[in-house]
Amino acid sequence: MRARPLRWLTGVVLASALLAGCDGAGVWLWERPSREERQAIESRYTRWQTALDEERFADAYAVMSPRYRAAHPLAEFADEFKDLSWVRLKPGYILRVHGSDARLYPFDDNGWFEIWNGPDYEWEEIGGEWYLTGDMQWYTD
Repeated sequence: MRARPLRWLTGVVLASALLAGCDGAGVWLWERPSREERQAIESRYTRWQTALDEERFADAYAVMSPRYRAAHPLAEFADEFKDLSWVRLKPGYILRVHGSDARLYPFDDNGWFEIWNGPDYEWEEIGGEWYLTGDMQWYTD
């Protein structure tokens, strides 16, 4: 008789772990990027970040998607992104790709043991080139 409550409890614990894992699995529903995608996005992000750090807003603006540039003038971009120059790409950063869309979290999540805190940038691929869309999700702990 005692085996049944233990099985039930085991089932509840396993189901809870599965549901908790599914909460974070949204990140992994995206595809792992290829080496070429990773290098291309890393290079563009570094170019964008360096341009922002050096206040070369026109160069950073060129990394933004054509759709973003059509909707936002350079002055608006400079005003919006001037304070984000501290966000540098950290070793172990998280990059997820799905088709021609990607998301880049520039920090290491320490193996899922750390709550995300900071921006998660959205990218799109157009004509073989990756561009920042200007959309981001901001995580806070």
